[in-house]
Amino acid sequence: MEVAELHGILWRLIEADGLEIRHNARSTQPDPLESGFFHPDLYGFGPTIQLWRNRADTVDDHAQEVVTLAHEYGHALSHRRGERPRLVMPKPAPDLTEVEKQMVEAEEAQAWDYGRAVLKDLDPGYDFALFVARKADADREYTRRLGRT
Repeated sequence: MEVAELHGILWRLIEADGLEIRHNARSTQPDPLESGFFHPDLYGFGPTIQLWRNRADTVDDHAQEVVTLAHEYGHALSHRRGERPRLVMPKPAPDLTEVEKQMVEAEEAQAWDYGRAVLKDLDPGYDFALFVARKADADREYTRRLGRT
């Protein structure tokens, strides 16, 4: 399946599951390493996935955004299944308690696992090379932010 087609299918699946997807200009995101996030009830409007793009109305790279959507949808699935440990997860930081650090790491790992499963279900032939690379980059960044390096 072409990645743009997969992007559209994943987008519609997420919306059909009751989540709103918001795409924003990257200039509104204070963290240049973040390309998206999930919030279970952003400003009281229900579950939302926020995406950052160079231009809010234009997909920068369908392949990259598919990975972001799948991962953030993984957080939504974790929340919906009652597995997310907190409504709003703490930002990764060295001063978190060990329990909080483990909680953040476990939630991130689970979101990646759920995202992988969704992509595999939608496209059994999906090439996971970019997904694996993005996960490895995110794991390294969380390790750094949690002060585990």
